[in-house]
Amino acid sequence: MQSLSLTTSQTQYLSVHLFEPEISNQKLLLINSATGVKQQTYWKFAQYFCDQGFTVMTYDYYGIGLSKPKNLKHCNASMRTWGAVDYKALTDFIQQNYPSYQKYVLGHSVGALILGMNEDSKIFEKLIFVATQKAYIGNLDLKTKISSILGFGLVQPILTQVLGYFPGQKFGLGESLPKAAANDWRALILNPKSTN
Repeated sequence: MQSLSLTTSQTQYLSVHLFEPEISNQKLLLINSATGVKQQTYWKFAQYFCDQGFTVMTYDYYGIGLSKPKNLKHCNASMRTWGAVDYKALTDFIQQNYPSYQKYVLGHSVGALILGMNEDSKIFEKLIFVATQKAYIGNLDLKTKISSILGFGLVQPILTQVLGYFPGQKFGLGESLPKAAANDWRALILNPKSTN
């Protein structure tokens, strides 16, 4: 596994890890993480595919994991920039360094939703979606709906406004999120037209 740092068009640094096999099958798999999920979560999965001959790339969106700035309050990352800027930096790198490879992308949750924010998604032969859903509360069972309304309708906006970021770790919701990304997540849950 090789550690890389890519610079986005907004001059932010992204932590990327590259798994290269001993004998390549000339296929590449990019893994787009779920909301607030660090790339380390996918490393065993990435190593498995690497052992099958794939070159695999994992990365943290700006504001998450190893791509988190020292002060999350000043981080302007949103789900839209994760798709249009961060994911774009990865597809640019892939096109420059692996032009002849067969290319695949696995999008976990929001990692699939952002595929439509970058026209370079067309470089991939297959788009693999994992746990990608319309997260609107109207589709949830009653107990989950109530906790979502309380959590995302009341707690999340208050804490995010007061702290300048959303402390997702304190609620078992993965990494803490930059303010704009947390507000995008809130919109996905509370707005019935958020993924239309």
